[in-house]
Amino acid sequence: MPKPKRPLTSETAKEYALSTGATVAGIAAASDFASAPGGHKPSDVLEGCLSVIVLGVPFPPNALSLPAPEYTAMRNEILARTTAIAKALEKRIKADGHKAKAISASGGKFIEGKH
Repeated sequence: MPKPKRPLTSETAKEYALSTGATVAGIAAASDFASAPGGHKPSDVLEGCLSVIVLGVPFPPNALSLPAPEYTAMRNEILARTTAIAKALEKRIKADGHKAKAISASGGKFIEGKH
């Protein structure tokens, strides 16, 4: 991988996340996921991962009062938008010469007994 064009600080990562469409963004240390089951740790997805960027977008307050089909359509649209934001953020970080991996907002495996 080429030498990074600029350091990727927490502030820069949050700035990039907000500029790609996230409403809120935060940073978590990859080590905070040490007790996650195998396959779900940041380093399982991106070797050498040190930090995780967490993104958020608003979910309309009235969503829970919608009939199931409308709620599901709205949820799926928000998940797709959040995933698109994550992919745009990944591209922006990579353009600066850093490693990054977007994770689908709708992805993830259910593990019996774990929430």
